[in-house]
Amino acid sequence: LLHSEKLVGFLDSLRDKMDFVILDSPPYTAVADTGMMLKYADCCVMVIRQDGVPFRVCKDVVEDLNESNADYLGYIVNRYLDDGTAQAFKEHYTKYGYYRKTST
Repeated sequence: LLHSEKLVGFLDSLRDKMDFVILDSPPYTAVADTGMMLKYADCCVMVIRQDGVPFRVCKDVVEDLNESNADYLGYIVNRYLDDGTAQAFKEHYTKYGYYRKTST
C-alpha cells in the first residue's frame, strides 16, 4: 500500500481539499512503514511519552530523520508529569539543540 500510486493520488486529492493532512504512524523504531511514510509528508513531528522513551532513542530517531532529509519540526511531549522530569527532559534536549522556542 505504501508504494502504490493509489496512495499518492489519494494524498494529492486530500491536499487539494484540505489545509493540512496529518499522517499518524506507529513509533518510528517499531516498524519500517513509518520511515517509508516520510516521503509522503511535507514535514514531521515526533510525539514522545515523557516517561516512556529513553533520551538515546529519541536522539537516534532525530539523527535518522535528519539523515533522511525529512523536514523535522520538533517534538511534542505527552503524558506530561510535573515531577521535575520535564525540566530534566528540557535540559537534556537543549544541549543537543532539539529544544528551542519558536516565534509566534
